[in-house]
Amino acid sequence: MSLKHVLIAIALAAAALLAAALPGPSHATTRDAGPETASYADPRGDVTSAPDILSVALRSDAASALLSFELEFADQDALSSGAVAFVAIDADRDRRTGDLTGADYVIRVTSAHGSFLKWEGAEWAPFSHLPWTLELKAGSVLLTLCSCDLGTQTFRFYAAAAHGADLDLAPPSGWFSFPGARAAPRAILGVLVSQRPFVPQAGQRFTVGVMGVRLEGSKELVETESYSCRARLSGERGPLVGGGLGNCSWKLPRTSRGKPLSIDLTVSFQGVSATFSHTFKLR
Repeated sequence: MSLKHVLIAIALAAAALLAAALPGPSHATTRDAGPETASYADPRGDVTSAPDILSVALRSDAASALLSFELEFADQDALSSGAVAFVAIDADRDRRTGDLTGADYVIRVTSAHGSFLKWEGAEWAPFSHLPWTLELKAGSVLLTLCSCDLGTQTFRFYAAAAHGADLDLAPPSGWFSFPGARAAPRAILGVLVSQRPFVPQAGQRFTVGVMGVRLEGSKELVETESYSCRARLSGERGPLVGGGLGNCSWKLPRTSRGKPLSIDLTVSFQGVSATFSHTFKLR
């Protein structure tokens, strides 16, 4: 058994002594906690009798400060028969503060009640905090609290579940970090356009539309978030005045037959922009 397993077992025992004296959370269905989400997987079948944690999902709403943890288990009645689960939070991401694992706060739950505790230098203790909620569901438990009680919306954490001496840790070692690392923006490699008419003609309106863009690492088209155009006729002093969506529609002069029409089309997706250029010869 690793040192972290031993320390967690000690923390579980200490928290259990406090739980009976603490008022439990209200049991209620919570609202969607916001746009910042992350999900963390844990291996299946890595325990004997303890609740088998499959994943931990986090959801945070910066506006309301609501923060939720949802632990998913392999069994529908994971917290029966005296099992316990908890989430330990290292709010300052500093190994030197908190308990011996670095945790500053712990939320401990059983099938009957829960407790929200803070490390007070030598022991886990109750502290003044806003109301929090606990929802027990088949195969999962949902904890919702105010991130204001942690003093941050960015932290590291781990989840654990125990039955007797058997313990499941998620992650098996170390910590999860929230928010998780965001994927790097992908470059826009191509764009699929529509043209009306297919070949621009002098004296008529010519309109370009964007049907989708192709991103780096994918062959599929995705809808662009925005696009804009800039067009210039050979021999003209300035760009053509465009209209419509993205200024991508122009009434071409009757005198422009045979002239080159150059169009720069700029598309944007998830903070990345790319410009594609093409030159037509007007009929």
